[in-house]
Amino acid sequence: MVLKHASQPGLIIEARSKFSDLLLTMPAKQYHTFVDFTDGPLHRGVVVPQEVYAAPAGQNFSPQPPLSFSVNGVLGVRLEDALRQPVLGLADGDVPPNIHISSTRLTLRVSWPGYHLSNYQGAIQLFDNKNHSSPRNLTHIAYQIAKCIQTFYNEQSRVTGADAGWQLSRYPFERLYLLQLRQVANGSWQPVLSVDIP
Repeated sequence: MVLKHASQPGLIIEARSKFSDLLLTMPAKQYHTFVDFTDGPLHRGVVVPQEVYAAPAGQNFSPQPPLSFSVNGVLGVRLEDALRQPVLGLADGDVPPNIHISSTRLTLRVSWPGYHLSNYQGAIQLFDNKNHSSPRNLTHIAYQIAKCIQTFYNEQSRVTGADAGWQLSRYPFERLYLLQLRQVANGSWQPVLSVDIP
């Protein structure tokens, strides 16, 4: 698999599998993949280009390290698997994530290329609802993220998006993976997603 971010005309994503080749060209100014996975860890699928949520003007924050979701040594947990707890092989699945936040929850920003509802919001509870001194572990965080993305997917997959190559209806939910969760503003985090292209 090769992922390249071109600094000039556009973003070129190339993914090769034993079944098929995919070549997508997207405007560099419109989309961003968060990270360059070319030399990064092995991961599942093609990284979904996203419009990154912009922090409000004047807000200063230092992004915390991203949360990564690896299963059996490979970056990425299938969203459908995350909905079925526990996720076998999820690294540090029973450990609460190290997130420094003043609230008991964070705002999840879900984005998909070609859909105007790019700032879909969901709430991720960091602590048990009954016992606020008991933090949620990574497995439960992954579950909540998967639920939010499933809601977004179910609502928007019936809508025709502006980008023909990234119509949600073309990508079954069971092929979507959660790679990372990245902080994009104070209290706001955005999931890095990939799609498994057969």
